[in-house]
Formats: sequence, C-alpha cells, structure tokens
Amino acid sequence: MNRQDIIKLYTERQSQFELLKNEAHKIISDQLKMRGIKFRLDERVKELDHLIKKSRRKKMEDPFTEMTDIVGLRVVYLFQGDIEIIKGVIRNSFRVVKEDDKPSEIEIDVFKYAVPHFDVKLPEKFSKQDIGDMTFEIQVPTICQDAWVALSHCFYKGEGKIPSKLEKDFYALNGLFYVADTHFEILRPRMFDKVS
Repeated sequence: MNRQDIIKLYTERQSQFELLKNEAHKIISDQLKMRGIKFRLDERVKELDHLIKKSRRKKMEDPFTEMTDIVGLRVVYLFQGDIEIIKGVIRNSFRVVKEDDKPSEIEIDVFKYAVPHFDVKLPEKFSKQDIGDMTFEIQVPTICQDAWVALSHCFYKGEGKIPSKLEKDFYALNGLFYVADTHFEILRPRMFDKVS
C-alpha cells in the first residue's frame, strides 16, 4: 500500500479508531474499578507518521489489517499481586487474539523490556459494528515497568544512545525497578493498614 492510500484510509477511519479507543477504555476501566484495583489507564491512536514509518520498516502490504497496535491501551498498576486479576478482566471482557506474557519467558539474569500485552477485539456484542472486528493492543506494566519503558524508549527509539561503558549500569537500573516492584508488594499490607 502506498503512502497516499495509507493517508486516505487513516483519515477515513480515524473516527472509528477514536470510538474503539473510547469503548475499550470504558470497558476495562469499569471492570477494574469494580474490583478495587489501583491503576492508571493510558490510551492512544497511533499517529499517522508513526504508522507510515512502522509499515515501511516492517514491509507491510496492508498496515490496517497487519498492525495490531494502531489503537493501544496501557493499564499501569501498582501492585504485582494484581496482575492475574487484570489479566482475567482482559480475557473475560475482550476477545483475545494473542497473549504475550514476556516476563515469564525471559531469563532471570537478563533485564529486558518485559511487559505482558494482549492483542484483542471488542466483545461479541460489537461484532456487527465497524469497530467490532478491529484488533487493538493492551499492555499491562507495573508503575515501575512503565517508568523503565519510558526511559529505555528514549534510547532505543533514536532519541539518544547509551555509551557502551554505561550500558551495564543502564541495565542494572531495570533491576532496581524490579526490586522496587517486589518490595511494593511486600509492603502492601502495611501501606493500607489502618492502624497508625
């Protein structure tokens, strides 16, 4: 698909992308609030120039069917112990196309981008609507993973370069974020203890 076709289709479908984003936000937000999960929900529609760059880089013939993250949501949560509840909400609220649980696949001594994510579609009741069969992405990072992702994206998306002599220290920071996540969970009962 050439650039002009992509621009034309993106413009035609932009309102659908926004509607999909808003419907998905409402569904997941309502479900997590009902379960008392502490979270922040970020969502976006991929900008046109980013879509074009990615489709060229990946040599996509039709980015609108091949790209699953044109619409993306990120559920940023505080406590690691809530992850299974959040995953359950996603599995029960949406039609899961693909589930990628990277943390369980990564060797323990390697600190990489390790955030579970899902490629999903809206529930069956939306299937007759234009947005009903669109696939979108939901990422599920802890607040510490989200900080790491923001920091590492600055370097890996071309905004900066890590000098090789600092690379070990840079990756060690991810280990510190992991330790913080673990200790938030350990401290959780005391953080919400009503006894002063």
